[in-house]
Amino acid sequence: MAALNPPGSWDDAARSVGAWLETLGVRSEQRRLILVLRILDEAQKRKVKGEPRAVAMETAFEVLEGWAGSIFPEASRERSVVQALVALEGVFPADRAGELILVEPLPKDVVEALRQFSHGGGPEIRRSKMTARGIRYGPMEAIAQETWHRFAWAPIFQALLIWSGVFFLLLFLLGGGRKG
Repeated sequence: MAALNPPGSWDDAARSVGAWLETLGVRSEQRRLILVLRILDEAQKRKVKGEPRAVAMETAFEVLEGWAGSIFPEASRERSVVQALVALEGVFPADRAGELILVEPLPKDVVEALRQFSHGGGPEIRRSKMTARGIRYGPMEAIAQETWHRFAWAPIFQALLIWSGVFFLLLFLLGGGRKG
């Protein structure tokens, strides 16, 4: 009997796709959830063997490429994605641009505005398919955090107070003999 993917692996895929959509600029939680469900549904229909997260992210990027290709059909798939995202950021404010990502079909006036903003020049830029992850520094991070949290400031303040007292005492004794 073949092993099934545990349900948690699709949950991880959903979180990854949601984080990816958020980095694209989809700020509305409701809209992001709708898009995540649509992408996961499409990924599960493929019945491709492999890790669900990888299948879901590949599906998500293909959906993005198809959406951008509908705006810039003359460009290559990867270039159309970059052109569409740059044009969205250039034409609309950030919150409005996020609302338009993966909207099918886009209104004709929006498509025209995006095409007018875009230009065909410039180097090829590739958009990463990887999700953003926090950097883990391993044991060195744990040691640094433990040192910071356990660091005692009281001995430093005590030494500062003692040496300040010694300084002022010496100043008083040396300055006291100069009367006159």
